[in-house]
Amino acid sequence: MSKKTFIVSDETVNEYGFRVLTSGIRTERFEANPVMFYNHEREDGVIGKWLNLVKEGTQLKAEPELDKEDDGLGAKISGKMERGFIRAASIGFSIISLSEDPALMLPGQTLPTVTECELVEISIVDLPGNKNALALYDRDGKAIELKGGADLQLFFQSNNNTSMLKLTAKTITALKLSDNATAEQIEAAVELALSESSQLKSELKTLKDAQAAEKTARVKQLCADALAAKKITADEVKDFEELGNTNLAMLEKQLSKLQAPNLPSGSIKPGDGKQPASAGGAKSLRDLAGDKGLRDLEKTNAKLVLRIKREDPELYKELYVAAYNKEPNQ
Repeated sequence: MSKKTFIVSDETVNEYGFRVLTSGIRTERFEANPVMFYNHEREDGVIGKWLNLVKEGTQLKAEPELDKEDDGLGAKISGKMERGFIRAASIGFSIISLSEDPALMLPGQTLPTVTECELVEISIVDLPGNKNALALYDRDGKAIELKGGADLQLFFQSNNNTSMLKLTAKTITALKLSDNATAEQIEAAVELALSESSQLKSELKTLKDAQAAEKTARVKQLCADALAAKKITADEVKDFEELGNTNLAMLEKQLSKLQAPNLPSGSIKPGDGKQPASAGGAKSLRDLAGDKGLRDLEKTNAKLVLRIKREDPELYKELYVAAYNKEPNQ
């Protein structure tokens, strides 16, 4: 088969609506390994190589040399080329820079002009009528699947780099977009979503702050009522408030179980809410706890637990370790 020169790229507007300047195509790395694919299908392997790559005006030309020795796809495509059934080629490249300069835009061009790119591969293609077919790659050499429309617009809008931005069906639905939304419509939808999200966060914070203030007021009122009813002492108020701020339901349950002390006949009623000592002498906190563990005491006598915690930290630590197998506040 005699050598045939292919025009692998020119500067006309392709079917996607943009064009590639031949003068900006970097070929050095490609010429070190001038691979040929079929229809840009890398998975099918290399079917040949390109020789005599040259720029002539607005055209990039090269001569194909197919691998006919492996009895595979290369030999098959070579036969079709020899018989005249395949006569087209196109480039695969990664974009380096783009321009929206009106001076570089041609009639029918809807996307920026690729002013500089890196040639990755050149493929034989099977549709001669589709002379402007092409393939795009990211900076790591990974092929980018483009469907046109919004996908391609976003590709060119992404700060002139090859970080492909794709929207999933879920995202499109969440943003209330159409399948063919423009970059401007997507940007507006994102800004609206961010604004609504900020407003919802502000409203949620206001609600949480109000609920926290209401809870704090409720805890203080419960403890004040319990103090007035002589169910707890002034020294115990802080501990019960801490319990309520942690678990309001538990505070309500424990306070409902407490009773005001029955004072012996002739006793002087204390004015500070403190309960008088037993006539028979005060029992120690350990005696009061008896053989009950901390878990039982927390359920049945939270008041005693708070006293032990405040007045006998060592006993509280002992009971806590026995109940939870770790020291308090760890």
